[in-house]
Amino acid sequence: MKGVKYMLFKNRRNKPSFSVKVVQDATFLDVLKVLLLVAVVAIGGLHYYQKNISEGGGANGVVFKNMSKTYSNMESSFNSVMINKEQEKIDSGSVVVDHTGKHNVFYVEYNGTLMASEVVYLKEKIDAIILKSNPEDEVLIKITSPGGAVSGYGLVASQINRLKVAGIKVTAVVDTVAASGGYMAAVVADEIVAAPFAMVGSIGVVANVMIYEDFLKNFGVESRVYTAGESKRSVVPTRIPTPEEEAKLKKQLEDIHTNFKNHVLGYRPDVDESKVFTGEAFLASDALNLGLVDRIGTSDELLLDMYKDGQRIIKVQFIVQDDFSSSMAKEISAAFVDTIKTEIFSNNIIYQ
Repeated sequence: MKGVKYMLFKNRRNKPSFSVKVVQDATFLDVLKVLLLVAVVAIGGLHYYQKNISEGGGANGVVFKNMSKTYSNMESSFNSVMINKEQEKIDSGSVVVDHTGKHNVFYVEYNGTLMASEVVYLKEKIDAIILKSNPEDEVLIKITSPGGAVSGYGLVASQINRLKVAGIKVTAVVDTVAASGGYMAAVVADEIVAAPFAMVGSIGVVANVMIYEDFLKNFGVESRVYTAGESKRSVVPTRIPTPEEEAKLKKQLEDIHTNFKNHVLGYRPDVDESKVFTGEAFLASDALNLGLVDRIGTSDELLLDMYKDGQRIIKVQFIVQDDFSSSMAKEISAAFVDTIKTEIFSNNIIYQ
């Protein structure tokens, strides 16, 4: 029978230790499947490499894309299909929206993860905007993030604030979620627009520490930490914290929460603190009533309205191009992970 068997042994100290014995009847067809997969990935990687070289790829940096031109091409394509010759004559005197005389709208997307590591790319985009913008230009930034590390999202907020310091109007739009650290970043904007079912707020702080001291002891492992300075280490996962250490961690969380609240009040001084600083996340409709957002709408609506108004929309992207070896490694790794997942869920796996 195909499958993977897990066996439990005991060591000399009569303490459990896990040893895994893999029993897998690999057929010729399975081997052929893997070899074929490797060949396909290799060919795809070679094609990517050749394409990358031919396009002069390999460099990382900020790229500007004229989204107004994209909308214009969309309109032209529609008109070429729908408008007949007679209608063309009638519409020949129609007013055409001019996108050359009005200011630019720089469109930026920020998709934040737990550690907010994407801030390094956001910084590059903001550098480029500040260098290239005119006094009348503005920025529309779409923020998508459930929050994460305090220091990381504090830096995201600081980067967005650089635009305001440079005299550039900033509008933040939330299509799905900008909670906790995500809202910390969004609140810096001059205006916040949120989709009807977007989640915003969650103005609170949390620390989740898993303690596995007893688990380690079962394997004869003991952790000892040596420090200089009584507060160098407090709550750590390798040992149960003392009441004093837990109290200190709680105090740190309260201090961070106070700073978070002051940060929000600095941009939205009229919010009801008793209602919005509870750590709760709100639907956009409720957030509107609480003063956490300014109006309801989506990024697509805003962009299209700006285009119709004659504003030139420029999407600012940061392109990261991997070299051949990195791309191949990622492709092969992803392919094998998918293969393993398929095998795991398609075969009968036995645990003993």
